[in-house]
Amino acid sequence: MVNRRDFFTGFLKLPRRKPAVRPARAPRMRSLETFVVADVVPDDVDLTREQDRELRSRVRALMEATSDPDLFSMAVVGKLEKLTEAFVREVEASAREHAPPDGAGTQSGGTP
Repeated sequence: MVNRRDFFTGFLKLPRRKPAVRPARAPRMRSLETFVVADVVPDDVDLTREQDRELRSRVRALMEATSDPDLFSMAVVGKLEKLTEAFVREVEASAREHAPPDGAGTQSGGTP
C-alpha cells in the first residue's frame, strides 16, 4: 500500500525532500574546547590537571546544552568566555585561601 505523500509525490513528479543534515558537532566542540584552553585562559594562570579536567568538563557541558544554531555561531564564544572567566576567578580565590599568610616563611635578617 502506498501512503498519500508517496502517491502525490510520484503523481506530481516532485522531488522528495531530503532530511536536513545535522552539522557535525564533534569537530566544532573540539575546536571550541581548544580555543578556550589555549586562548581564553590567561597565560599567567597555571591550571593543575584536575582544574584543567574540571574546566574542560564545564566547557563540554555548556556546549552539549547548546543548540546547533548557537553552537555554530559566535554566541557560544561569549558564553564560553564568561564561563572561563568565572572558573579562573574560582581558581584564583581557591589559591588565595590555601596560600600561606603574607610574610610567613620569610626570614627577616640584616639591618633593622
